[in-house]
Amino acid sequence: MNYDVYRSMDALEAARRIEPVNFLAQFKYAELYYRIRALDRAEAETTRALELAGTTWELSLSRRQLSEIRRLRREGTQKPTWSKSLRLPFIGFVVLLMAISWFFMAWK
Repeated sequence: MNYDVYRSMDALEAARRIEPVNFLAQFKYAELYYRIRALDRAEAETTRALELAGTTWELSLSRRQLSEIRRLRREGTQKPTWSKSLRLPFIGFVVLLMAISWFFMAWK
C-alpha cells in the first residue's frame, strides 16, 4: 500500500481475485478501508480476514484491527451535531457590525 488509495485498492482487489484465501491480501484490503475510515466495510472485511487467519500471528493482527475498528465505531468518528443555538453569536455579530458602521459614520 502506498498513498494512492485508488491504485492500492485496485491492486488489493486483484490480489483477492487471484487468490481468494490469501490472508494477507484480505487483511491489507480491510486495513485500507480502516485507514480511510469506512468502518462498516472495514469491519466486514476484517471479519473475513479473521476467518482466513491460519496462524496465531494472523489471528492477533486481525483481532487487534477488529477491536480498534469497533472502538472507533463505539467512541465515534462522526461529525458533531449542532445542538447549540447560533442566535447569541449572530446577535453579537450584528451589534458589532452596527457599532463599526456607527463609528465610520461618526468619523465623516
